[in-house]
This record gives sequence, C-alpha cells and structure tokens, in this order.
Amino acid sequence: MAQIWAQDYPGELEVVVLDDSSESSEAKVAEFARCASMNVNYQHLPYRCSLGGKRNLAAASTEADVICLWDDDDIFPTNRISRQVSDLVGGRDCSYIETVYYYSFMKEQLNVHRKHVPGLPIENSLCFWRDWFERGRGFNAVNFGEGLWLFDLRVPEAAVDQAQPSLEALVPENVAMVPATELPFLYVKHGVSVSGDQVAEEGRLAPL
Repeated sequence: MAQIWAQDYPGELEVVVLDDSSESSEAKVAEFARCASMNVNYQHLPYRCSLGGKRNLAAASTEADVICLWDDDDIFPTNRISRQVSDLVGGRDCSYIETVYYYSFMKEQLNVHRKHVPGLPIENSLCFWRDWFERGRGFNAVNFGEGLWLFDLRVPEAAVDQAQPSLEALVPENVAMVPATELPFLYVKHGVSVSGDQVAEEGRLAPL
C-alpha cells in the first residue's frame, strides 16, 4: 500500500486488497488508509483462494475503467501506474513489464535474467482496460500460470508434444510490453511462485 501511495499517477486511485490469510488485517489497513488518505476496499476472505481466483475477485470488486494488478511482495517504481496507463491511452488493451530482476527467498539471492526474446506477460505486472478483461475468459482459478486463460494462450496438443512455439509469437499484438529499462521492478519469488512464463517454458501450456 505504501508503494501505491507513492505513485505519481495524478488521477484517483481505488485500492482493492484481498486477504486470504488466517487473521484479518482490517484494522491495520484502515489505519494506514486513513493516515494516507487512500480509498481502500479491504476484504478478508474466509477461505484460501487461488491466485487466479483472487485476481478475478479483485477485478469484480471495483468499477474502475483501468485495473492494475499488484502483488504485495513485489517492488515497483513510483511511475509504474502512469507509465502503463500511457500504453492503454495509446490504444493497447493491456500492458505488462519485462521481468529481468528476481529475488529468491529460498536462495536469498538477487538475479538479473535477460532473455533473447520477450517472455509471456507476468500476471503481477498487468495493467488493462476493464472492458477488455470482461470480454475475455478471465484468469484461470489456479496458482500456476493463471494468466494463460486471460490471453487465451493455448496451443494444439500436438504442438505441445513436439515443440514449443516462440513465446514472443504467443503474445497478442494488443498487449504492450514495457522494457525493464523503463520500469525496473523486482519480482520476488517464493517456493510456490510459478508464473505463466515459466509454465509455457516448461511445456505446460494447456492443450486444446
């Protein structure tokens, strides 16, 4: 929430917080929101929910025209929202950030990983128009590669068995990638962190 409060975006922001932990943080969130004069919609879920399920629920919990996903453990620069919104205003349906900087909690190690071709959009860096999201299939209610449904990134079963298609070719043209040189964000990986990019690289794209 402190990262969102520090954003340079000049427009109004609504923050939707979904918490499926065992204990509610409503009082702490309310106190921070009051001190920071932020519009926060906090929901403590009475059950554990998949990442895809939480992303769908968050999108359904606001009437905002633009939705910007924000995982609570990643670190973004203060111009994240304004830079990605500029892609949408420029005619794109969705924007994501090139993922280069990783921090592993398991190894306590910071890594810089540059790919020869862009990877698939990382779900926790997405910013998109609501109407585009609602026209699609939403996120798959899973913890691994939940964004593959959103972009309808499926390939024939034969292609999965024989050879993986280029990740660059799979990204729709209406989706913009912001280079890490413009928005250098830190993707924090836990033991259960698996992105859609990794799912595709490991040959786990869902067959038709």
